Amino acid sequence: MTDGITVRILGDFGPFSSMGKSISYQITMGQSIYLIDCGAP
Repeated sequence: MTDGITVRILGDFGPFSSMGKSISYQITMGQSIYLIDCGAP
């Protein structure tokens, strides 16, 4: 396994926005995985 940061773009309609329009990213650092959702509330 390689070290570093991996960023995956999951799409432009995130599950956490009430409007449905946002961009979701999956960030992997080592063995930790984070879901980041950026967009309108």
